[in-house]
Amino acid sequence: MQDGSERAWDMLAVSTMNASMGARGPDWIVHERTLSGLRPGTYRLGAFVRDSAVDLFGGASSALDLPDPHAHAAIGPIPLLAQRRILTVDLPLRPAPANREPTRAAVQSSGPVPSGEAVSGEEGSAALEIVTWLCGEGIRQTPEPVVERSVRYGSDVVMTFPEAAHRGDAGMCVRLTDTLEAGVLDDSGYTYRLRWTRPAASSPIELEAELP
Repeated sequence: MQDGSERAWDMLAVSTMNASMGARGPDWIVHERTLSGLRPGTYRLGAFVRDSAVDLFGGASSALDLPDPHAHAAIGPIPLLAQRRILTVDLPLRPAPANREPTRAAVQSSGPVPSGEAVSGEEGSAALEIVTWLCGEGIRQTPEPVVERSVRYGSDVVMTFPEAAHRGDAGMCVRLTDTLEAGVLDDSGYTYRLRWTRPAASSPIELEAELP
């Protein structure tokens, strides 16, 4: 990962998986690393994977905009596939810091994973969790942010969320989660749209994301 000042964090993990005959393993393997103390700005995240068993190599990159948590800003919305079997393993920094923590054992659990082209063609429909983070001074003390959410097909509104989104604290932000049950959307081409009326702001924040 690299920020605008060319500061970089290199991470490398090596793992081996073996499955018993007839046993079903995890749907996803997640290599995880938490970085703290990052400054607001735009970061470039690149990931590269090599499967030595079949000698295949692939990679992808993405830009991550990290807002100032003291200002009224938002991250998302991010559509996630709900309830997938996940194997979570460490993603160590390279070179390892002198005070590095011991490597954690792999943990198998269930939870949401990113949706995208690589998984949008899964057999059958899937439930979605749509996550947005709202940040700003005092946001966690606000009884309920004024947030309108809807699903649209083109310019047509096909669904709204009248009830409050599930809310959880995330540092100086709150995390809002809406759930779409499997089979609710019968086709692709839908868009989730969020409109946040910020306290003492002249204009709202409007965000949207395409749904798989």
